[in-house]
Amino acid sequence: MAFGEFQGLDLRRVIIARAKQRGTPVQVLALEFYEAGVIVRWIRPGGFAGPESPEEAVGPDEGGSMMISDDRETPYKQAGMQSGGDRGVTYFVPATPDDATRISVTTQTGQVEFPLK
Repeated sequence: MAFGEFQGLDLRRVIIARAKQRGTPVQVLALEFYEAGVIVRWIRPGGFAGPESPEEAVGPDEGGSMMISDDRETPYKQAGMQSGGDRGVTYFVPATPDDATRISVTTQTGQVEFPLK
């Protein structure tokens, strides 16, 4: 699926989260780096309870307003989200610069750091 300028056609790198995120409703699993953006893969271990859709359940208080940042101060913007069951992906543009050395994923419940070098 494409979101605007992010086609997700040229996968360049995947980094798996090393730190275990215990006690948080949304846990970051991995980052996928593409030619035009970044995908954050996440899981909600407890699943989604209640009548709301996954998109509603993973709202501003539980990761839906996820943000990413790097040490090059790249102006990332969220370009979309997909979810099903207890898993999902959130899309960000633009691509991470080659000279970035770290990237962070921040949700309302915490932050996960990924070294890039």
